[in-house]
Amino acid sequence: MSGLQRHVVVVTGGVSVGEYDLVEDVLRDMGLEIIFNKVAIRPGKPTVFARGGDWLVFALPGNPVSSFVTFEFLVRPALGRMCGLRTPERPSFLLARAFR
Repeated sequence: MSGLQRHVVVVTGGVSVGEYDLVEDVLRDMGLEIIFNKVAIRPGKPTVFARGGDWLVFALPGNPVSSFVTFEFLVRPALGRMCGLRTPERPSFLLARAFR
């Protein structure tokens, strides 16, 4: 992990548009720059990425499936790149039967 030169925080929940979804406002109040606050994937649309100084913050949806998807597609590859890996390793499986 010697390649990791930043602090990374991963938060789940509080990033959608509900009354208690305050993470994006809190990150702004902390002086972090919001890079994006939505992604074009489902599940996982309400996802926030912010940075400030040596800090990177990934704020993922509270739904467990959405959180898993956004972690696998955004956070894991970002951490891998920060640690010097070229491409994220994706597991592969042999299915017992075809599916549609």
